[in-house]
Amino acid sequence: MKVNIETLRAKCKEIEELIWRECVDPSGKAEPIIDGIVDIDTYYNEPLRILWILKEPYDEDGGGWSFPKAFKEKTSEFSKSPTFQPIIYVSYGILNNFLLWDDMEYIQESPDMANVLFRIAYINIKKMPGGSRTSGEVIDEAYGRYKPILLKQIEAYEPNVIVGGNTLDFFKDDLKFKTLNKVALESLVAYSNSEAIYLDAYHPAQTQIKREVYVDEMVTAVKNWWNKRKKAGPL
Repeated sequence: MKVNIETLRAKCKEIEELIWRECVDPSGKAEPIIDGIVDIDTYYNEPLRILWILKEPYDEDGGGWSFPKAFKEKTSEFSKSPTFQPIIYVSYGILNNFLLWDDMEYIQESPDMANVLFRIAYINIKKMPGGSRTSGEVIDEAYGRYKPILLKQIEAYEPNVIVGGNTLDFFKDDLKFKTLNKVALESLVAYSNSEAIYLDAYHPAQTQIKREVYVDEMVTAVKNWWNKRKKAGPL
């Protein structure tokens, strides 16, 4: 059952305090970067609650800031990011009646599309700042360290669309999504049941797959799942 919004607010505050308290750099040179729901009121009222999970936040200045606040204060800057542009396109398509690539404007011409970030949640496995490239071993170690926080975030946010940018494999034993119905596409593997769909996809900044394919396969997978779920009965 979906929690009430005040309970969600309290859980988000608790998680933020937990990240500040538990994610400590022994050298004292870095601080955690807070992630989570960008705008609680907007996210709460979405029938499709999207959570993106990436590996780590890029920051060479030592962290100590909040993604939700940064999204709100500098939304237009994220519309120019090679990582966040695909996140914006996919989320915008899903949350606007499943628009496909050819039906959308280009972000450069319609930067207000980036406002869709207010409607989603976004977390990183590694809570401390990182560089442009990080090994799988580092992220695996980070998952082991931050797993209680990560699972608490997923439980609190109650997403029903979970998108992993080359990250879902770290969660496979804890979330057990690989036991669900499976559909393999060119750019992703989708796992689903009546409660949620998990999109095991490439990192959004990837260059192996055309952006049009990357966006459309995710939007279509969620649309097909959502329509099937609605036909099954009351949500």
